[in-house]
Amino acid sequence: FDTSEPFYRNRNAFDLVRERAKATFCGDVLTEMLCGGKERWNFRRKLRNEILNDPIFSNDDSIFLTREAKYKRALEKFRRLEEIRVRLQLSEEETLMLRQEASESFPLALHWLMF
Repeated sequence: FDTSEPFYRNRNAFDLVRERAKATFCGDVLTEMLCGGKERWNFRRKLRNEILNDPIFSNDDSIFLTREAKYKRALEKFRRLEEIRVRLQLSEEETLMLRQEASESFPLALHWLMF
């Protein structure tokens, strides 16, 4: 691994990578097992990439936003999740996976649970 990458400049990240390299088991096999199989893990990876490649899900400036701006941003993210859900024709279970990958608490979470 390339320690010049920004991720590895953090001492904890470097230590983590070093310790993972010492593992006596295949991390990918364990991940697939915990996610329910290779297909499900690949699908989850696809959903994660949808989130990571969409600039609306960036949280780079979130610490500087007001409460109102954070609420508005969360609604925009929610709208984008719905657009992704419709485009990919996700089931209810897959939609929950998508929301988990977004790692965001949305203002409409109670609405999702009730309706």
